Amino acid sequence: MECPHCGTPQMEPASAKSTYCRKCSRHIDLEKTQASGPPEASRNFFIKKIEALLGHETTKIVRCNKCEATQQVDGLAKSVICTECGMHMDLRDFKISGLHSCNIHTQGFVEVTPKGELNCQKVICSEAIIEGQIHGSVICDTVRMKYKGMLFCSIEAQQLIVEKGADAELSRTVKVASAQINGRFSARIMAEGVVTVGKTGWLEGTVYAKSINIEQGGVFQGELFIGQKEMSQPDLLTMDNGGSKIIELSKRRPKTYRQAG
Repeated sequence: MECPHCGTPQMEPASAKSTYCRKCSRHIDLEKTQASGPPEASRNFFIKKIEALLGHETTKIVRCNKCEATQQVDGLAKSVICTECGMHMDLRDFKISGLHSCNIHTQGFVEVTPKGELNCQKVICSEAIIEGQIHGSVICDTVRMKYKGMLFCSIEAQQLIVEKGADAELSRTVKVASAQINGRFSARIMAEGVVTVGKTGWLEGTVYAKSINIEQGGVFQGELFIGQKEMSQPDLLTMDNGGSKIIELSKRRPKTYRQAG
């Protein structure tokens, strides 16, 4: 059975009439839960049928944050147990439209709306959509930045996407595999792969990356380290809107980049 309060699955004897959730400790009336089970299951069945007819996926792949094992789960599932290490995984989506001060650990989405404020120590999720203020650490696969203003959080992600219209500044380091800058963004970025500044993008700060790609119309201003994980006498890169510039950026690994105005 699944706790109706927090969604945690647990095993109970077939003859049991009531119990307590082993995670949230709230009382569960098993007779009511079992009585309401078939309509919910029937509703989920019809939702799956409709999604199948529309071509939508009814399953998804989740990765355990503890052992990194992946498994396929039902697209409507709210939680699951890792088949490798037995860790409980929350699959719910969170939409923050007010003040939220509790840590979040889910394989679902976390969206902070313009009126939302997430003030906690750590947020772990599959994708974060940031339009409101966040304090603490954000760890996820994908971060979509839509915020305007100063953010007081750190970011660790596989992919950072700064959306067109964003105008954000981060006071702490951003660690990513890759970054796509389509809006205005000011931060210290450490990227394992490519940092791309789109044609509507403006990037300012210090960037460590394997390579950088600046599209026509894009602007980067700051210090750039190519193929370096630690600070070691960088060349200063300053790019403006006037004309085209070709600048050799790394003496250790000579590379040439062009920004066309």
